[in-house]
This record gives sequence, C-alpha cells and structure tokens, in this order.
Amino acid sequence: FVLFFSFQDALPEWVTTKANLINDIQETGGSNRLLIWKETLDSTISDPITMIFGGGPGRIIIDLQWASVDHPHNFYLFVFWAYGLVGLTIFLVYWLTVLRTTLRRSAKGDQLSFSIFIFYTVAFLMDTHILSAQYLALHVLFLALISIRTQRKNKL
Repeated sequence: FVLFFSFQDALPEWVTTKANLINDIQETGGSNRLLIWKETLDSTISDPITMIFGGGPGRIIIDLQWASVDHPHNFYLFVFWAYGLVGLTIFLVYWLTVLRTTLRRSAKGDQLSFSIFIFYTVAFLMDTHILSAQYLALHVLFLALISIRTQRKNKL
C-alpha cells in the first residue's frame, strides 16, 4: 500500500478509480471489514436458532456500493455465521488440538509446524478466500506437515 500511494500519480487512472480503491482504504481501512464484521455478528446474534446452528453459507450479509457481500472476510466469524455456536465449537476444539500438537512438536525442535499454525491462525482473521479451491493443494500440504507423525526407529 505504501508503494501504491507513493506512485499513484504514475498509475493509469482506471487503476486508482477501480472500486474507489484509494477512498476505500483511506476512509474505511480497506473493504469495509469492520462494517461487514459488525453486520455479520448482528445478523447471527439477532436470531437464537441462527446463533446456535448458523444460517448456512452463501447468504448476503450486506449490500455495499459496488458489491453484495456474502462472506465476512474472517474465517472464525464465517464459521460462527454459517454454522453457529455448534460449528464454531467443533472448529475451535479441532484448532486447539492442532495447537497442542504443534506445541509438542515445537518443544522437540520442529518450528515449521508451529510457524504454519501461526500463519493459518492470523490468515483466518483477515479473510475466507484463503480457503478457496485454488489453494486446496497448499492447504493439504501445510496441514499434512502439521499433522504428520514422526516415525521412531525400532531399536533391536
């Protein structure tokens, strides 16, 4: 973003006016995430059934000036919004299990697993696109690296 703003005069006008990019970043912090997160929470918490079981993915959260938003740009919020407290609890139990595994492996000197875990934990805060189909192979690879068990050599 620093480079983008530094050289915005050198860029073609269509680049800077696409979806009102500069104003969006300056006025909203980028893509209206705070507004989308608030609307997601409000719509989920307002109905007890939706809060417990979710309303399913693919619903429209809010209509913005240039698009209809159908995912909250936050994976944890997405799970809560789509699958409710039940789905969020299942995911968090799984995620805590993965954390425990990575901490054990990290204590034995394996920093890669912990690094991958931190990457996913932070990436999940900002977007759900990281779970798009084009990244499936990378997810399988990274999660396999976290989950793989080291084989011990049998002593004779």
